[in-house]
Amino acid sequence: MVPIYATEAWLGLFMKEYTLYWDVMRESYEALVIWSFYQFLVTYLQGPENLNQILLRKHELKTKLQAEPHGSTEPVQSDSVKEPEEIADEKEILHAGEHISPCVYCFKPYRMDVETGFHHKIRWGILQYVPIKVFTAIATFVLQATETYESGNFSPRVGYPYIAFITNASQIWAMYCLILFYHTLLPEIKPINPLAKFLAVKLVVFFTFWQSVAIAFFVELNYLHATQDYTNDQIAGGLQDFIICIEMFVASVAHFWVFPYQEFNNPEKEAYNQFQRVGSILNPKDIITDMRSHIVAPAAKSLQAKRVKVQTTIRSSFACQTCCETQSTEMVPTNDNSSTPKKELYTQLNEEQPES
Repeated sequence: MVPIYATEAWLGLFMKEYTLYWDVMRESYEALVIWSFYQFLVTYLQGPENLNQILLRKHELKTKLQAEPHGSTEPVQSDSVKEPEEIADEKEILHAGEHISPCVYCFKPYRMDVETGFHHKIRWGILQYVPIKVFTAIATFVLQATETYESGNFSPRVGYPYIAFITNASQIWAMYCLILFYHTLLPEIKPINPLAKFLAVKLVVFFTFWQSVAIAFFVELNYLHATQDYTNDQIAGGLQDFIICIEMFVASVAHFWVFPYQEFNNPEKEAYNQFQRVGSILNPKDIITDMRSHIVAPAAKSLQAKRVKVQTTIRSSFACQTCCETQSTEMVPTNDNSSTPKKELYTQLNEEQPES
């Protein structure tokens, strides 16, 4: 993360005509960083299947605690769930899967006992940032080629404010899903010091984006303006890249302590050389597979279910209409019998009445 950010910022300083393109490539890598950090946490929890089992045990324990009268604080003993002291205190269990304020007032808690519950929604919420970032990157290139992007210009007639809004909204939701994941599974991931790791990733990703927005805002207010050799866009991009080069030195020191190599040293696995490691980091195969499995496939399945539902509704409506038409035809009087069943019944009742 740190070397890629620093390299792209350095290239942006020396190639000012392509600063915007380098910045977009660096920001696109942010989506991969967030998803990779989530995958790191899932891997520590021994994979998605084991994570689902952990969530199911939390749901069982939470249900038992909620069933206790008057919020009893007696520990629940059960062979099917972990002991309370092994996973968290009762307060943390009772709030597992719930949203954080202010979202708690807008969304229902994510269920942890269903396949499309907590894990599915968190995974989708983080992964959505990847295709959206790719889309905004392509849109930025197209707008820049047509001279309608204008970085730092917040006018509604140009593309910059819309790209910034979409990127910011998608990034905030992805980071929020990471926070919710951390909040719910803190007892299980606590041994790897997740808060420090989370802050190390979040501050770099989140702070660099808002830093670029702040610089663009200063350019818009003419606190930073064009010179003879640099345009407004180049001033904003160059200043951002220069600050990032300095910040990455501080981030590298922080990452050295937060992500010690001893945690990732597994002698049982085959050793890779430096080129293989870099290739593995830059290989998008994993994330493409994840997008296909967790976004494309569920969307196609949902679309197919809606299509079947619509077809069933149409067939039911057509069958009901046919049945009604058949019944109406049976009630129509014919030449042989001009009396309807209603008239025959009326005549029969009159005949049965005694004469006064």
